[in-house]
This record gives sequence, C-alpha cells and structure tokens, in this order.
Amino acid sequence: MKTYDAQGNLIDSTTISQIQRKLAFSTTTPLGASAVYTSPTISDALSYRRIVLMVYSDQSITVHGEHSLDGIAWRRGTGSSTAANTASIIDIVLSTPFFRVVLINGATPTTVLQSAGYLSPLT
Repeated sequence: MKTYDAQGNLIDSTTISQIQRKLAFSTTTPLGASAVYTSPTISDALSYRRIVLMVYSDQSITVHGEHSLDGIAWRRGTGSSTAANTASIIDIVLSTPFFRVVLINGATPTTVLQSAGYLSPLT
C-alpha cells in the first residue's frame, strides 16, 4: 500500500518515520487528594522538537514540565492549570537533554484521569 500527502505526492517510509509522533508516556490512573504523578524521564529529549501533552480529568490538575541538563537536578517550568472535565492540550519546547512531566492534583481525588505526551520529531 502506498501513502500520499495532501498534494498527491508519494510518501516513502523514511518520510513517514520523520513526521510521526512518538508516544513518550500515558497514564489513566486516578490521583488521590494532593497526589503527584511524574512521567518517566525522556533521556533523549534533544532528539525531539517538542512534546505535546493531553490532560483530561474530572478535577483541576496543575501540569509542569521539568527540564534537566544531567537527569539529576530538575528545573520546573511554568505550570499550567487544567479545567475540570475539559481536555487540555499543552505544547512544550524541549531545550535540555532530559525532560519529564509532573501532574499535581488538588484537594479532591480524581475519579477520571487521562494524560499522554507525544514527542514531535526535529524534521
């Protein structure tokens, strides 16, 4: 089967691998009151341009990207609060070799949480 772009140009397998996003993490485990979820560390973050996060919960969640030069000392980026019962899309530029996502729940436990992060290639 051959794949074509919107202009009708043939896309080969090399091109497809360059434009596809890579799943970095996902979670559907609800968070307790004041609980924190930390994604697995992306240890080759500079191989990607950005990470696009989707966060949905029945409670408001605060989302932070954490950046590190060495995978040991983490620097938290500006947080983004999500509204309850609304899917939020957050786009973060990757600028250090190591990166991870932190979700922080408020005082009310969640019963629904869906979150995923997709890495966008450099090309």
